Amino acid sequence: MKKIIALFLLLSFLLVPLVSCDNSTSTDKTTDLNPNPVSDFEFTIDGADNVSITKYIGKSNVVIIPDSIQNKPVTQVGIH
Repeated sequence: MKKIIALFLLLSFLLVPLVSCDNSTSTDKTTDLNPNPVSDFEFTIDGADNVSITKYIGKSNVVIIPDSIQNKPVTQVGIH
């Protein structure tokens, strides 16, 4: 009987967090997937129209890299 109760408690501890999570009403800013504005970055554009982000100059604690800048794809992040 003790094994059955222990198994029940173990399953309860493992399954309750999975069932009780609901992020649909969350106000957590990390769920907002909008990229930071282009003005938050220093970047270069090479001859093939690829963007390399060289520096982040914004103030946000969360940085989301844009897919493109000036309608050109961001292909590298870092100092080049």
